[in-house]
Amino acid sequence: MIKSTLLRALGNGPKSKRHRGMRRQRTIERMEDRCVLASVSGTVIDDLDGVVDPEDPGMGGVTVFIDANANGALDVFGTAVEPDSFGVAGKIEQPGMTFSLADSNNTIMAGVDIIARAHPTASTGDLVFGTEQVTHFAFEEKLRVDFDTDVSSVTIDFIGSRPLPTDIGTLEIFSRDGTLLDSTDSIALIEGDYQSLRLERTEADIAFMTAFTKRENGITGRLDALRVNDAGSEISTLSASDGEYEIQNLSAGRQLVTQVTPDDFEQTVPVNGNPHDVTITEEQNILDLDFINTSTIPLSWHNAANPLDVDDDGAIIPFDVLLIVNELNEPQYRDPVTGELPQPPPRPVPAFFDVNDDGFVAPDDVLLIVNHLNGVVVNGAGEGEASVDAPSSQVAAAVQAETSPLAGTSMSGHNDVTDGSQSDAQPNNRLLAAVEVGEVEQVFDTDDHRASSLDASAVSEIDVNDAFALLLIHDLLS
Repeated sequence: MIKSTLLRALGNGPKSKRHRGMRRQRTIERMEDRCVLASVSGTVIDDLDGVVDPEDPGMGGVTVFIDANANGALDVFGTAVEPDSFGVAGKIEQPGMTFSLADSNNTIMAGVDIIARAHPTASTGDLVFGTEQVTHFAFEEKLRVDFDTDVSSVTIDFIGSRPLPTDIGTLEIFSRDGTLLDSTDSIALIEGDYQSLRLERTEADIAFMTAFTKRENGITGRLDALRVNDAGSEISTLSASDGEYEIQNLSAGRQLVTQVTPDDFEQTVPVNGNPHDVTITEEQNILDLDFINTSTIPLSWHNAANPLDVDDDGAIIPFDVLLIVNELNEPQYRDPVTGELPQPPPRPVPAFFDVNDDGFVAPDDVLLIVNHLNGVVVNGAGEGEASVDAPSSQVAAAVQAETSPLAGTSMSGHNDVTDGSQSDAQPNNRLLAAVEVGEVEQVFDTDDHRASSLDASAVSEIDVNDAFALLLIHDLLS
């Protein structure tokens, strides 16, 4: 039964974190007795605008594999425990297994949790096994994994951590009564190199395992990507947060390098969702086998999931209002005359300005959020929410009803915006001083990074409708 697809390549060889266009070459020559097989590497890229450029981000957490049977699917068996699945500092917990720290006698050390720790030399993804204190395991502090039911094979990646090839990793397996069944060591590894240590039995009699750095060689080797009962699984890896991936220990010959295309994305390179079909020679390292993906979700300036949440951070707060006010005052995206937003928006969408989903950014978008924050009922919406599902004409009517009594009205002690003698004038021809930025910034006393995003000018002149929106904001924050 497949329990996880986060499996790692079985093998050894160099693993270095790289950045597109800056892949580094090792300056330390390899020892003659180090059996280094071929590898492939590249980047999984999120194409934001249909034109691949350096600004396009890498996509982390994408599975890349060698499609040995050419069926277009990742074939995996057994259980994989990948630290990246638990998040930074997440406790490693897997049904049927218990993760512990053990001393040199394999005795479990009470009160120490095994957690996921970030480290740049992770063999897959960005995280490795560790504790709150360290990211490595030594002879006196071993990683121990106990199995509720005996298993037949275990595999784990050991990663070197020193400038010279001195780190040697050890994997040991034991029976239920504590008898050592078998053990294996890695070759001497330098920093960033890793080797998958694997032990397999003809029958399921492995009750627990330990993995660590050999005492006489070093103490700082790291561990990543545990696989249990994974015989027959295809070689795979997980892209790091920068999108980089590498698969090692490949035999010479034809290799189909394939990705598991992320949900809501379409692979555009290689075309038609094809794999990279390469033929490699012994010890050859093939670079730049990139996968380029484009989102299949239509882009919109409207946050359909939460229309009032302009920055899509999960909270509706005054900062959402300020984002729209900034765009009204100094347009970066909208047409400065009509207020119409360009279609489609860039990806990622800078902000969901179009609260009422009419294709424009305007003061009525501001008012809907302000009404929500003030608990105003609009178009029959419940207290604390503004209806944005109503037709735009109804929303506009509601906004007009709120903005039309500008003449002779005041809000929370504010002076009248106009006097009665000017009530018939066209509002677009009247300019009013906006609320000073300093007054608005006070609400962000403990969140300076948000306040800094507000436009720097102390006072600006804007349309009277915009000014009314700002007065509402000031009334809300005061």
